[in-house]
Amino acid sequence: MDPTLQPWIMAGIAFVSGFMLARSIYRQAKPTSRPAPPRIDDEAVDAAIRANKIIEAIKQYRDRTGCGLKQAKEAVEQRARELGMRR
Repeated sequence: MDPTLQPWIMAGIAFVSGFMLARSIYRQAKPTSRPAPPRIDDEAVDAAIRANKIIEAIKQYRDRTGCGLKQAKEAVEQRARELGMRR
C-alpha cells in the first residue's frame, strides 16, 4: 500500500465513524406515549357538550387548562363519551 494513501483512508474511516455516531445520537428513541390531557370537571364544559356545541366546549377547556388544540379536542371527545353523547 502506498504510504501517502494511508492518511486518506484513516480520515475517511474517522469521517464515516463520526457520521454514524451523530446519526445514532439524533435518532434516539423518542417517547411514543403522550401524557393524558388534564382532566377537568367543569359544568360549563359539560353543558356545552350536552348542547352539542363541541367547538365551544373545546374553547372553554383550552381557556381553563392552557393546553393545545389537539389535546383539548381529545379531552372533550373523551368527556363526551363519558357523558354518553354520540357524534
